[in-house]
Amino acid sequence: MINILLVSSDLGRAQQIAAVIAASGVGHQLRTLAVGLKQVCADKDALQAADLLIFDGYHLTQDDIDSLEKLSNRHRELVCTLVTPAPSHDILIQAMRAGVRNVALWPIDRDSFVADLKRVAGRHVEAARHDGQVLSFVSCKGGSGTTFIAANLGYALATLRNKRVLFVDLNQQFGDAACLVCDKTPPATIAEVCAQIERLDASFLDACLTHAYPNFDVLAGAGDPVKAGDIKVAHLERIVALIRHEYDVVIFDVGQSVNPVSIFALDHSDLIFPVLRSSVPHIRAGQRLMHLFQSLGYPAERVRVLVNQYDKRGQIDLKTVEDVIGAKVSKVLPHDARPVLDSVNQGVPVLKLQKSSPISKSLAELADSLAPAPKASGNSVLTKLFRARPRTQPSPT
Repeated sequence: MINILLVSSDLGRAQQIAAVIAASGVGHQLRTLAVGLKQVCADKDALQAADLLIFDGYHLTQDDIDSLEKLSNRHRELVCTLVTPAPSHDILIQAMRAGVRNVALWPIDRDSFVADLKRVAGRHVEAARHDGQVLSFVSCKGGSGTTFIAANLGYALATLRNKRVLFVDLNQQFGDAACLVCDKTPPATIAEVCAQIERLDASFLDACLTHAYPNFDVLAGAGDPVKAGDIKVAHLERIVALIRHEYDVVIFDVGQSVNPVSIFALDHSDLIFPVLRSSVPHIRAGQRLMHLFQSLGYPAERVRVLVNQYDKRGQIDLKTVEDVIGAKVSKVLPHDARPVLDSVNQGVPVLKLQKSSPISKSLAELADSLAPAPKASGNSVLTKLFRARPRTQPSPT
């Protein structure tokens, strides 16, 4: 059951949208307001308990976009759908930055609109369940080492914490994450899985995965940007619905691209890890990415900034990085060139290759922060034996 607020100043369009919602089969409660978004912003109780805001932006204005941004910032978990005729590319970008998740073209395409409704309902149900943890890694700029960190962290969680881990390569720029951790040829790529999405079930997916190590599987990247462009949100939605129940941890490497597919992965992530280096180009890119995350409504506690290849002797310190990007650095990974290069060249996880190296220790610490080792119980067998031993009385002399 989702609570929907429909904001429309046109009675006819509001009735048509309401009719599509009623026939969708999605459990819902619908409220309709025939006011503008400014009035909704002014009414603090208007969005109380709402899961989905549908705004009829037939005559969309800049004031409407500004109001959508205010509402998204005020209600972080609210999903916003914009209904508008033939929006321009610039309008779509502004709407996305304002927090809009779905754009429905007018006149309403019933199938597409209902699919969006079902996605929102599914996400609402997922939030109430305890599924596997989902982590997304985002490159602030090329050369940040995001794929290396994400893949090696997956190996660390699988081996050091005995978690069942799936690494999903969403990188559109010739994703080759599988080559970083093993020398096995992937039986299929994510693009090939999506091309046969109607066959998707646990058995089919398992046959398409690269089983790199016990507890650690990889869904290989598309291989080139053209094939990656064929991956749709609906495809990833079905994949996520399946894998969240099959794995303890799902890791997405979304690369640098911000598009509907990567946003879907970020929306469904428990934690988001932007990765950058302490150089001016990376920091500027990190600043822009953090602003985008804010506009998308991601709360600060979900975003964990990682600074990779950090050298204390460098010209830019961590405080400068934090001041520029406007966020705290969660973890620093050291500049440790030789083990990283050996790992990449050999296609072997760095923790398997050189467990005592500084980069391996940092990755192990990161894994421990996500899945702490269970504390040793004070009631071990030996402890119980010693506690149960009766005190001996001194013998009389």
